[in-house]
Amino acid sequence: MTMRARPTPVRAATVLATLAAAATLATGCGSPADEAQQASLAHLEAAVRILEANAGNAEAAGKALDDYLATHRDAILQAKARGIAALEALSPAKRDRFRARALERTRPIRERLDTLARTFPEPAPILQRLRHFQ
Repeated sequence: MTMRARPTPVRAATVLATLAAAATLATGCGSPADEAQQASLAHLEAAVRILEANAGNAEAAGKALDDYLATHRDAILQAKARGIAALEALSPAKRDRFRARALERTRPIRERLDTLARTFPEPAPILQRLRHFQ
């Protein structure tokens, strides 16, 4: 009988974020700006799962966020760079429309992250870490 390690919240979040980003990029759906945004959203969703899994334990949540950032920092920065490049390639009108749509798409997850972070006795360190996800 083979024993398997239980997936940790960070490991599960890592796998889910990676799959979401890979699925988005593999399908080729949307513009380069949309694809970069989807990759960024996958990381934000991972942050939500980390905060939910560590509710009430700021130390564990902070460590899990730090671990995730250490593992995914390059991917997060690459998604940002792809997004910036894609936006620069758009006309000013299309760029403005994309930004407005992007704010609407990301509003629920940003609000969820803010709400979750504020459930900790000291939300400032959590909110500071979350800035690296955006």
